[in-house]
Amino acid sequence: MLLTSASDEGELERWRSGFGKCQLPQNKMRPQPTVADALIKLPGVLALTVRMKLKTAGFLGPLCITGEEMKEIIAASGMEQRQIMVALLDIASALSTADGEGNHIGAVIEGETGGLYIGAPTIWQNKPLKFSAHGIQSGVMSAWQQGEMRLRSVMVETQPCACCRQFLRETWNWTKLKIIHAADGPGSWKTGAITEIPLSMDGLKADDLKGRLMGEAQRNITLSKADTSDLVNLAADAASMSYAPYSKNYAGVALRTKKGVIFQGRYAECSASIAGILAVEAALINMALSGIPMNEVTEAILVETRGT
Repeated sequence: MLLTSASDEGELERWRSGFGKCQLPQNKMRPQPTVADALIKLPGVLALTVRMKLKTAGFLGPLCITGEEMKEIIAASGMEQRQIMVALLDIASALSTADGEGNHIGAVIEGETGGLYIGAPTIWQNKPLKFSAHGIQSGVMSAWQQGEMRLRSVMVETQPCACCRQFLRETWNWTKLKIIHAADGPGSWKTGAITEIPLSMDGLKADDLKGRLMGEAQRNITLSKADTSDLVNLAADAASMSYAPYSKNYAGVALRTKKGVIFQGRYAECSASIAGILAVEAALINMALSGIPMNEVTEAILVETRGT
């Protein structure tokens, strides 16, 4: 997989200083909510759906609302789809592993099927800046790993940072993607301003982009030695679905928790390496979006391309 260097870290800081962070302005900062508090604020049928999914402790995978479930929720609640997306922003913040005021601001991604995917910032303490995923990256990875092939829209509370915008440009249909700004935050789903904003190209790498994330076919993976364990085979399966058009180092990770739940993670490369998502990051994102803490991991397997 592409590794980050000191120059990459410098580029990330340049992006952050020149083109913003995925963070609320000081006058809109708020404490990170708990999952329980976030659920209380949701309308009844939506709260029931989210609560039941989180109670499965990861057996149903990362939190999402399917297209069929969305139809039922809209019919029962009378809410519009974008109102539901705004309401789910607090859940995204609650599931974040980020520390520091304002770093927990998440996103909600709409897939082509009509399903909604939570994007919770996933940041690990005492690690390089790269070893993290912003809310938009998290939501895109969740949508992709749960079978979405195209994205329709991204709900955010602030202009996406350069890192997230660069990552979005790797998706198959990024030119048609709608960025929806919920200017008044998650509590505003009844009356707040919801507007579309352009996906700014300022500061981004524009050359040699492949732009096929979520659109590439599955690859055949041959293991270097026979291994019939479920964890190895699931890691290999994740590697076969990974996206690595630049390094060709297709990689996948499988993690097993204390309760026996297995989370897969696919590598998602980016033309600017600091905006990509490592396979282990992808697996840990899936854990975070299932409400499972990292210290639940008991086994981990990485499968990646030989010789890259």
